[in-house]
Amino acid sequence: MFLNTFAFRLYSKNVGIVALSSVLAACGGSAGNDGVATQSSVTQISSPNVNSGGAPIEKQLSIQGGAIKGVIEKGIVRVFAVESEAGFYRKAGLPLGDAGRTDENGQFNISIPAESVDAVIVEITADTNTRMTCDVVDGCGKDSSGSSIAFGDKFSLNENFILEAAYAGLQDKQALTLYVTPLTHLAVSYAAAQPDGLNSDNIAAAYSLVEQNLNLTDGSLQLPPPDLTRLDTYQSLTGDELQYAVMSASFLALVNMPDWSSIDEVIGSAATRFSLSGKLPNENGGVVSEVTLDDLFFQASDIASDLQARTDNEQVIVELVSVESSTEMYYQEVSSLYVDEVQPPLVSETVNQAEVVTESAGQVEDSGLDTTENNSLASETEVVSSVVVSDDTNTVAETVAAESSSVAEPEQVAEPEQVAEPEQVAEPEQVAETEQVVEPVQILTITSHPGSVVASVNDSVTLEVTVEGEGAILYQWRKDGQNIEGANQRTLLIAQAQTTDDGIYDVVVTNAVGTVPSMSATLTVEESVLAAQLNWTIPEKRQDGSDLSISEIAGYVVAYGTNPDELASQVMINDAETTGYAFDNLQPSTTYYFKIATIDINGLQGAFSGVVEKSFM
Repeated sequence: MFLNTFAFRLYSKNVGIVALSSVLAACGGSAGNDGVATQSSVTQISSPNVNSGGAPIEKQLSIQGGAIKGVIEKGIVRVFAVESEAGFYRKAGLPLGDAGRTDENGQFNISIPAESVDAVIVEITADTNTRMTCDVVDGCGKDSSGSSIAFGDKFSLNENFILEAAYAGLQDKQALTLYVTPLTHLAVSYAAAQPDGLNSDNIAAAYSLVEQNLNLTDGSLQLPPPDLTRLDTYQSLTGDELQYAVMSASFLALVNMPDWSSIDEVIGSAATRFSLSGKLPNENGGVVSEVTLDDLFFQASDIASDLQARTDNEQVIVELVSVESSTEMYYQEVSSLYVDEVQPPLVSETVNQAEVVTESAGQVEDSGLDTTENNSLASETEVVSSVVVSDDTNTVAETVAAESSSVAEPEQVAEPEQVAEPEQVAEPEQVAETEQVVEPVQILTITSHPGSVVASVNDSVTLEVTVEGEGAILYQWRKDGQNIEGANQRTLLIAQAQTTDDGIYDVVVTNAVGTVPSMSATLTVEESVLAAQLNWTIPEKRQDGSDLSISEIAGYVVAYGTNPDELASQVMINDAETTGYAFDNLQPSTTYYFKIATIDINGLQGAFSGVVEKSFM
């Protein structure tokens, strides 16, 4: 007698599994003539290795790499094919193969079925188990309890955190190494926003565009960015690898600024801006929070400087000095603040005043005064120069007037000082006031984009967007780039989804000063698939109580049907060590009944177990 566990599940792809179980008793086949299972009375079932779509796997692709921003531990790794529809290339709605997780070093190695797959998107998301390591020496803001996150500390991520990387050209590959960072995420966002989407040319161009925008060497986004919290574990590192890692860390450093509260907020904002224009702004010209190049380069230079005291590796220190120098230079190039800080000294104005007085002395000489008088005047001129520096205008006037009535008028000597008025030349406050009056266009900020959904037929589906902005905000939802009539609310509700609702959705939000499209979300609607999983244990006894060796078992036969008294359908399992079988494509609104028996090596079948049932009513 052996025990069986019968588990059933109702599932569609990416939908939760419901499992039920019961105990099923069955007897092993005896040596007696209890019945013979002939070839004609059973259905032979082969069990090929299959992917989620049921097709035999002909090609496997191994994808390894790392998720670095800093190290992302236990991040959820999914791989999606890039599919084409009417010339538009997009990320598929369903992943290839099973999801994996990154290890404590942020590394992953995942195998996927890759037949006819040319391009893939590797996606890193987070759940309650995911942790990110702070790789900013100055810290990474506050955790959920309000405690400071220090360099090297691990902290949790929001569940809407996402990073992506892309690769095209897989036909001849059996393995791929790919690193996922905020910079690769910018590239994927830009490529996906192009009119023809994520084709190979757009992916390559987007990667190059990010490298150019952030002043990285060509091909840097293909490099393995090091863990900045463990620099002493590396024998050597190139400057390109370090600059890539430091620029990635600069995104996390922005959470120390009042504009940002989390890393996913920083990356999401940067990705949205980059997808629209293919670049990040040099500076923030308005009141809307922006990820800007001057902030990123300033933070990167600061990180590279701080890291030099965190390692004893001289080669790494030399490279960090170079990274600090280059990012500081880039900061100077894009930051007007840096230029404003370097003002010409006021001494130059004093020199100009002295030149005016000296010029007056030359006029006196030309008027015919003798050398003695001229020397006396020169002496007095030196007095005037020193008086000008002390801002004593009255003394200047008196001194020159007492010496000679033909000397230049004292009021003219004082004029250069009055005209200079250095406090009024720059007028920084007036410039700032002008900006506030004009108010640069305040582009609406989408703080939460619609997310992709996989649903079953007749499920209710809701897509929503959250926007920050002033004035009246208008919404227009689109499917596959076409406006949906009447879809003008913050949320889009599809009450009973059908397969015809499959598509790419986004929403365009508008106020009086600007229009911003959201990131795209994919809706996949599938027919529900009903399945039942039958599990059992290998019997150790025959019906007569004698021992039964596994070597004496040839397999099992499972009978099933919708009438408990007539289980006419049978499945033969020709493997003694098999302890489970899945029944797929069962019909809804139906009750199924199952029983199982053992077949020995002589072809003899034991008695069937009791009948168990599962209802999908």
